[in-house]
Amino acid sequence: MTLSQAQKQITHRNTFGSMMLHVGDAEVLVSGVTQHFPDTIRPALEIVRVREGLHKVSGCSAMITRKGDIYFFLVDTSLNIEPSAENLVEIALSAAPTARRFDVSPASPCFRSRAVAALSIRNARKFAVPWNCCMKLTPC
Repeated sequence: MTLSQAQKQITHRNTFGSMMLHVGDAEVLVSGVTQHFPDTIRPALEIVRVREGLHKVSGCSAMITRKGDIYFFLVDTSLNIEPSAENLVEIALSAAPTARRFDVSPASPCFRSRAVAALSIRNARKFAVPWNCCMKLTPC
């Protein structure tokens, strides 16, 4: 990338926000409401990159109950088409450090994928493998 290309690219809000994350000037980037998903995620993948030790990208959302006493950390596998059992284990376990940042002790992982809506026997078996692996690694 040339200097002039970089100067033009940094004016895009997702690039600028991703750069702020990368250098530590921001902790969170909320984006994508008015843009196409690939245009939103691409700068983060190029600038922030995947956390060391991980091989797959995933999203993580926090959900807090109305009473504020129960927290759920929902990991989204939609960035991965047909994730393998090993990918699902990695993705599920990658949410644990995020939960700990909020002083929440991760309990047990639960798997759901967009493919579950049309779940086949093959997919059902695929989800059993990571569930068992995660339960061994992070028992309740």
